[in-house]
Amino acid sequence: MFEQAALAGFLRTRALDRHIRTMRNRYARRRKALVDALYEAFGERCEICGDAAGLHLAVRITGYRFDDDFQSLCLSRGVIVSTMESHCIVKGEHLDQLLLGYGHLEPEEIEKGVRLLAECVHTYGIRVVDE
Repeated sequence: MFEQAALAGFLRTRALDRHIRTMRNRYARRRKALVDALYEAFGERCEICGDAAGLHLAVRITGYRFDDDFQSLCLSRGVIVSTMESHCIVKGEHLDQLLLGYGHLEPEEIEKGVRLLAECVHTYGIRVVDE
């Protein structure tokens, strides 16, 4: 009963509308920071997929493959990434894609994370795909 009354008050005062507007703006800034940082780090090799859904991006980085070892390497550097391949039923079709979450990060943290990700990609020689 208490929770319902609190929710009713939240709705009646339009606080929920303000909260949604605030969060939408916050997440839009974070998404833009991630997209901008990815394009800066990877240029033409970077293709953003599905950037209008959720609090994560799917990114294809042409010329590279990503596997569990790469995911572990990133984690050891403080960057949490997920391979798209680990989420797919049909294997082998998304080896060049990563999932990157951004909802809990500030733009500065996103930029730092993408710099670290780029170091992992460029320095540690992820297997280049024949193009």
